[in-house]
Amino acid sequence: MIIKPQSKTKDNENGLYIVSTPIGNLKDITIRAVEILKQSDFILCEDTRTSKNLLNKYEIKSKLISNHKFNEKKNTLKIIEYLKSGKLISLISDAGTPTISDPGSVLINECVKNNIKIVPIPGPSAVATAISISGFSDQFFFYGFLPDKKQQITNEFKKISEFNSTLVFFISPKKINKIIPEIKKYFTERKIVICREITKLYEEFLRAIEILKQSDFILCEDTRISKNLLNKYEIKSKLISNHKFNEKKNTLKIIEYLKSGKLISLISDAGTPTISDPGSVLINECVKNNIKIVPIPGPSAVATAISISGFSDQFFFYGFLPDKKQQITNELKKISEFKSTLVFFVSPKKINKIIPEIKKYFSERKIVICREITKLYEEFIRVNVDELEEFQKEPKGELTVVISEEKTDENDSQNLSESDINIINKMINKLTIKEITYLICQNSKASKKLVYNYCLKLKNEN
Repeated sequence: MIIKPQSKTKDNENGLYIVSTPIGNLKDITIRAVEILKQSDFILCEDTRTSKNLLNKYEIKSKLISNHKFNEKKNTLKIIEYLKSGKLISLISDAGTPTISDPGSVLINECVKNNIKIVPIPGPSAVATAISISGFSDQFFFYGFLPDKKQQITNEFKKISEFNSTLVFFISPKKINKIIPEIKKYFTERKIVICREITKLYEEFLRAIEILKQSDFILCEDTRISKNLLNKYEIKSKLISNHKFNEKKNTLKIIEYLKSGKLISLISDAGTPTISDPGSVLINECVKNNIKIVPIPGPSAVATAISISGFSDQFFFYGFLPDKKQQITNELKKISEFKSTLVFFVSPKKINKIIPEIKKYFSERKIVICREITKLYEEFIRVNVDELEEFQKEPKGELTVVISEEKTDENDSQNLSESDINIINKMINKLTIKEITYLICQNSKASKKLVYNYCLKLKNEN
């Protein structure tokens, strides 16, 4: 399949809109989200009582449809018919970004099958918010909600404790005391941040635009980019350039400002600060100096890409791939061992160079390439990895790549039979790997990935 540019998205066009909503403080909603919700023929939500609090505040009169894990599959066919008839439907969760530990993936996958447009409206995410203020590595694994039974929790902790990255999971207040001994057992010598009631009732501060207007200083990567946003909302606060090359040098000066009583905001060029962006050095220094850190939740490319993928929401976020080809190969090989959904950033200059590597290590998975999320020429490319081909022209704008979780077929054999091996050995110098894989899998229980990797090994040896 050749990747071709798609037409730009307009907010008033019909389709399914994935709308992120506040995770507590009702002021943490984007202007675009409010506009889309007002335009919607229907709004799908988990708990209509919870959603009405938000919708009433912004005088949103759209009709609500209850959509939760117990009726999601039953609802889907009816909603698909509404969408086919030209309705504009929004999907929201009780709090944060839909489909992340929330219903929605069933509907999204059905929309993909029926070629129905899916549009993300980015906004708050508890996952991105917690990472942004942690001061830990922004390469992280998101588990979701822990299971109910103690032994299941123990088993899962034992498994994820082997990950060297930052770990994020959700837990109910009823369980926290029960699992603390398990946390101490499996994560000794690591640090922990427990985020409770993020942005909710007892955080008496104003939000995003209001905070930026009140700030004595705003730390940003590129002052030229930030000025476009700040000028739009008539924000006059003084800017301080803060990027990866001067972050350490800046930190001591900023800490002194904070100690003297200044209000300072940290923003990125786009999305949630500190996630593949500068900021963690300053946050850790604030922690050392007992300086208050306040998150103002908002859009995140990671959460947005996951929300519209339709893949498992248990995911590993890698960040930006390295520069050198061998390094990229090594890293993709390493993360291919994760069975979960994978998310990483890649520059448009590199995408065509790494597509062969993606096909090599992620065969039989699905992929969504998100380009220019929310911008004029927003584009989402959905294909099977094995069908992925290079862009005809170098794409513009940063790319967020989402690769689906690894699917295992119980009927697939985990080992090649002696007969398969003999046939492959005879054909290896006569046919392409793709042709051999196809022929073998027609008459064998071996998985495509297993056959492909064996052929690749033989080719390399020859």
